[in-house]
Amino acid sequence: MIIPSIDLMKGKAVQLKQGKEKLLEIEKPLELAHKFSQFGPLAVIDLDAALETGTNEELIGKICQVADCRVGGGIRNLDKAQRILELGAEKIIIGTGAWKERRLNQDFLKALRETLGREKIILALDCFGEQVLIKGWRESTGINVFSLLEEASEFASEFLITCVEKEGCLQGTDLAFYKKIREVCHFPVTAAGGITTVEEILALTQMNIDVQLGLAIYTGKLKLEEAFVASLNWNRGIFGLLPSVVVDEVGRLLMLAWVSPESLKMTFESGRATYFSRSRQALWIKGESSGKYQNWLKARVDCDGDTVLLVVSQVATGACHKGNYSCFGGQDFRLEDLYSVIKDRLTHPVANSYTASLNDKTVREKILEEASELTEARNRDEIVWETADLLYFITVLLAREQIDIHEIFNELKRRRRKARANRQASS
Repeated sequence: MIIPSIDLMKGKAVQLKQGKEKLLEIEKPLELAHKFSQFGPLAVIDLDAALETGTNEELIGKICQVADCRVGGGIRNLDKAQRILELGAEKIIIGTGAWKERRLNQDFLKALRETLGREKIILALDCFGEQVLIKGWRESTGINVFSLLEEASEFASEFLITCVEKEGCLQGTDLAFYKKIREVCHFPVTAAGGITTVEEILALTQMNIDVQLGLAIYTGKLKLEEAFVASLNWNRGIFGLLPSVVVDEVGRLLMLAWVSPESLKMTFESGRATYFSRSRQALWIKGESSGKYQNWLKARVDCDGDTVLLVVSQVATGACHKGNYSCFGGQDFRLEDLYSVIKDRLTHPVANSYTASLNDKTVREKILEEASELTEARNRDEIVWETADLLYFITVLLAREQIDIHEIFNELKRRRRKARANRQASS
């Protein structure tokens, strides 16, 4: 798996050499997040928080709305860790906060594990000559990384191990160091620092190590498209092919197909999902003859690196050659479908459209009316009917205010996480 990184400083994306010299600065990190998230989860690091010079939490919250993120930088207490997860982060990265008096701060790490869950924690081990650095790489703990791997694995779901002396140099990483790590540690590991070539990604993938990418993708020395292809375990495939599970933008299963390195490259370059036909022994663009194209949105890889997930926007009636929306059946209804239809009615109004006729005043009045009718409903059928009415008018209001339905889902997810953390903290 590849993990593009976005380091934040004063609201901008930056890349530093060994944590000191600023090499580049990008004004609009949110645009980067949209682009990078097509290929994997993002590592978002708040350098201002790490250096105790400020915070980028508001921006981090916005990035977490558009991408799957693991967030680090300045997380040194439980409240901050919970707050970052509430912003929408999938995982938190703990660096300096994991240390106390040049030893692992077991009390803090235990509190994180018991409150948030071990699966939410990534432990960052930033190494220079095998020595672990802290405080924005400005101070050495004097501890050799190999001496603490077993102890540290009790508190996290994975390690982020950065080769600091290679960071920002575009001269390659220390593959021998990571090989040594893998020989003594079978824990999930992500490598970072100086990774510059496809060959390095291939080598790390063979070690079962994920790859975090920084300066190389900002400068164009390494393309995300080729990095993604290189991060797959092609040796586990069949005749050089890997299975690809294909879903639409709301997660509905469409089909299973086979991909090759060439078909994935064509998918990324053209924006049209392209597969490999085993019967014809040739590449095929989905929809080329039927018109049922699939516009590619993003790609993911499974935990073993041998299955690809393609998220697409399905064109026309569906993916199946038998006329169904999915090769596994029909198109089940989602709330996103209602939102999409309503948004289209508001954007492209048609004659006699009730939705298009609703203005801000009338839709808010209808919400109050339907909410009242729902509270007065007395049997199952009435409750279902009035709930459907209320959901419709709420969705109209959201579309009018240009609030995506997923913002509501994310808020509900945030509340669920907070409630879970509060329960664990009080137990």
